[in-house]
Amino acid sequence: MDRGWRVDVVDDPSPADLLLLDERLDTALLNDHGHRDVGQIVVLVHDGQGQLIAGGSASTWGGCCELATLWVDESFRNNGLGSQVLEAVECEAERRGCAQIVVFTHSRRAPTLYLRRGFDGVGSLADYPQGSSAVWLRKRIAVG
Repeated sequence: MDRGWRVDVVDDPSPADLLLLDERLDTALLNDHGHRDVGQIVVLVHDGQGQLIAGGSASTWGGCCELATLWVDESFRNNGLGSQVLEAVECEAERRGCAQIVVFTHSRRAPTLYLRRGFDGVGSLADYPQGSSAVWLRKRIAVG
């Protein structure tokens, strides 16, 4: 039955197509939930030569902050830099009125950082990826 469309599986989509998908989903979510306070938080850490050595990115929406990325160059790990990046994200999220921060991670080591910083585990998924697991964490932050 011809419905006037075709379904393609694409190994190497164009950046424009990916951006358009994200924009369309964002619009649908905004329309469904009514929150229009979408924002982005980006924290970058550079060394003395201007090289990126750590950073994080998050989005804010509807009184929530979702941490998408937290990365520290391997040679700078275990010295508190990850905590500093996370603290900067938390402070900005609180300044924007967010009541919680959520993060979904696959790293075996990362949950320890979040748990030390007051996050609680709210869910996990075994064998994602195979032989490991994914963890979803949340931290409620004081607002007001």
